[in-house]
Amino acid sequence: MANENFLPPNYTEEDPTGAIAVDTNIITMTLLDNQIAYVYKDANINHFSEDFTHQFEGRADFTVDTSWWFPYLLSNSISEFRAIQTDGNGVAVGPRFRRDVGVGQQIIQFILEDPATVSDVMPNAVAGTLYFFTIDRDDDAGVNSKGLYTLYVRTGSHTGTLVDTLVLSVSAGGSKIDFRYVYGVCAINQSGFPNGLSGISQNLNLNEAVAAFAVLQEYFQENFQAIGNN
Repeated sequence: MANENFLPPNYTEEDPTGAIAVDTNIITMTLLDNQIAYVYKDANINHFSEDFTHQFEGRADFTVDTSWWFPYLLSNSISEFRAIQTDGNGVAVGPRFRRDVGVGQQIIQFILEDPATVSDVMPNAVAGTLYFFTIDRDDDAGVNSKGLYTLYVRTGSHTGTLVDTLVLSVSAGGSKIDFRYVYGVCAINQSGFPNGLSGISQNLNLNEAVAAFAVLQEYFQENFQAIGNN
């Protein structure tokens, strides 16, 4: 249940302009704009293949229009988001901080590429607010039983005030997705959003120790029960 350590060799940073600063449990973005920049870990092929619950925290300062990035992303490709969308894999899921034109267009946009684009939006995201995100996947739920993703957005803590709940289902023509790469931040290299966005992504917890313990516990329960029945 420990938070991810973003430092090398655990995570790899691509940051040609120095807009990203990586520390043990926090990644700080300073005017991260439309470029090929990200921090990721290779968790091995099909690592995220079942139900999961991931938790992390993120804050965006929203000082200028037409700016965005992801404080967390799962994918099967290594690059910025637009390249991920258009490569042969074309799958990803995560929320992005986004400001279009004006304070009224500051949003958190939850996106699933399967590879069709599905999204849900939380409007009126507040600049400088630290949001606590929990993303749950039920891998056999949704419109075609190929995956349902629920993002809970809170303030204060992961059990604090619920601000919004965003829900995405794998599209009717989509397939169940097993992810390989997890990102602590992922930029979006698109000319229509050229400006920099500052903020942080921190305390990413993949809850894998809990999952491993549950599997071990189930194994012992089944085997001890079998012994007792003999």
